[in-house]
Amino acid sequence: MSASYNAVSTSTTAVNILAPNNGRRGLLIKNNGGVIVYIGFDNAVTSSTGLPLLPQDSFTLTGEHGVWKGAVWGITASGSTDCRYWDWTP
Repeated sequence: MSASYNAVSTSTTAVNILAPNNGRRGLLIKNNGGVIVYIGFDNAVTSSTGLPLLPQDSFTLTGEHGVWKGAVWGITASGSTDCRYWDWTP
């Protein structure tokens, strides 16, 4: 199994946190900062439509067949935050 990981600064403009990966078997996104980041599956995500990820919380998807393989985007309502991700493949 292999994995990639990195840090991404997220602010009030939607940013791509995680690129699409057709081989993905799992992903983890952690809000490592102090403001809520809202995550979604395209660049149209807003603080009204995204899934809120509270400060220091994480979001995990795992499974061989049911994992989202597309991009994950994030945005904040105000300020910026540091997000970290892991993306693993077989």
